[in-house]
Amino acid sequence: MAPAPDSETRESASAASPGATPRPALAVDALGLWQRFHVRLTGLYGGAVFAVITLMGVIFYTYGVEVEVAALQSRMRAMAVSIAAGVTVESVQPLRQAQDRERAEYRQLVQRFASICRDEPDVTSIYVLLPTEQTGVFRFAADHVTAGGVAPAMVGELYDARRTPAMQQALQTPTAENETYTDKWGEFMSGYAPVRDASGRGMAVLGVDVRAERVAAMKANVRALTLAIYAFAVLLLLPMAWLVARHVRRPLSAIIATTGAIARGQLDAQTNLHRNDEFGLLAKHLDKMALGLRERETIRATFGRYVSEEVARKVLSSNDAAALGGEERQVTVLLTDLANYSTLAEFLPPVAVVQTLNAYMTAMGELIDQHGGCVIEYQGDAILCVFGAPGELPGHAQAAVECASAMVQRLHGLNAEWQASGVANLWQARGIAQIGARVGIHTGRVVAGNVGSASRVKYAVVGDAVNVAARVEALNKETGTELLFTEATWRGLAPELQAQAEFRGEHAVKGRAQVVRVWTLRAKPPDDPSPAPAEIAGR
Repeated sequence: MAPAPDSETRESASAASPGATPRPALAVDALGLWQRFHVRLTGLYGGAVFAVITLMGVIFYTYGVEVEVAALQSRMRAMAVSIAAGVTVESVQPLRQAQDRERAEYRQLVQRFASICRDEPDVTSIYVLLPTEQTGVFRFAADHVTAGGVAPAMVGELYDARRTPAMQQALQTPTAENETYTDKWGEFMSGYAPVRDASGRGMAVLGVDVRAERVAAMKANVRALTLAIYAFAVLLLLPMAWLVARHVRRPLSAIIATTGAIARGQLDAQTNLHRNDEFGLLAKHLDKMALGLRERETIRATFGRYVSEEVARKVLSSNDAAALGGEERQVTVLLTDLANYSTLAEFLPPVAVVQTLNAYMTAMGELIDQHGGCVIEYQGDAILCVFGAPGELPGHAQAAVECASAMVQRLHGLNAEWQASGVANLWQARGIAQIGARVGIHTGRVVAGNVGSASRVKYAVVGDAVNVAARVEALNKETGTELLFTEATWRGLAPELQAQAEFRGEHAVKGRAQVVRVWTLRAKPPDDPSPAPAEIAGR
């Protein structure tokens, strides 16, 4: 069992399958915090909740402020109209200079304003403004202020109302500011009404400033309520995040750990999740897939021991790969056969013969695989393999000759090992100094594919090239060599390997009308290269 990348994830089975190539898998801990699904899911729900709360707060705030401001505006207009009704044009027109504060009209206005402020504690200022010749500029006729530390405006003092449209409109109709304003004494709102003459024309503006405490309180209440809802939402999101981590993160981590183990070739990994939801269904399918892959790998590994690994992979990768038939291809066929095998089989115990053959076949099979060859079949002590089928192999002639050379050298090494272990005594007692082999190679066109019946097939290569390779292998007896290859193979070799080739003559072979020219490899590259086929043809 291999521990899952995440500490909260159960351990996954991790016995590596034979022949599997380990591949790195992304661990849960390698993901950034925001890359994790359960964090995104929690963030999505949390973001939606906070968005709704924010929207509700904005709506309540906006609507509440509008309602309070509208109510305050209505009150301000009504108050300004009521106070302006008690002010006459004749009482304010004479008030134009600072010394007019001593006039009876001024004192009466201020006393009346003070009385109103005592009855309405939230009124902070009542004043009367007269228009000047300059548009938008007024001058104070009277001012009463209740806010501590604030001195009333002097009579005749100018006031620029060009940025106060509501005050300018007040000469025609009662108005109020649309927004509150705030200073160090608090939040306020102003309302205005015209002071009309006998004809109804507005000759002055009466202004009233009132504390907008209800608006400020409403704003504070909405903010406090929104913050409280935020806090409540956070308290709800914490257990929700825990539940998401428990019911989402853990099964996801288990699935990731299992898929990572499968990616590393550990095909016996299982999630062992038993849930009645989508994660349970996914885990069930994943476990079933791992089981299928394990069975397929077992079949491939077992099948690959009866046929070539490449053939096994091709058959298992396609539904019609096992159908009868084949394709014509240019390949290089290699056939090798043990010398004196009949003597070995006759006089050695069967167990010793099998052990010797297995050691030999294993060593040769490894070399064939390394050079890209495909073992077609074992025929007793003989090995038939092909280079260039079933998959394409550029330079298959070169690969076959290099493989054959390596096989000869490896057999020499095996003999040394058998000599050192004492196994060689079994055949040396029968007059066989060491086990030798003969290798024949030919390049030509064959049909490579499946032959047999509808119920049983085998992968094979069929054609004259196979027969020629067998005949060339047998020629080693006549030439006293271990390795021979034909002119067609020689032509497919690289120049440096051609230079190592030694021409061994033209030979008539059984079942073939044309003579066969063959080469072998010298142990070392010669100083004088062997003659080319064109030169030999002229002999």
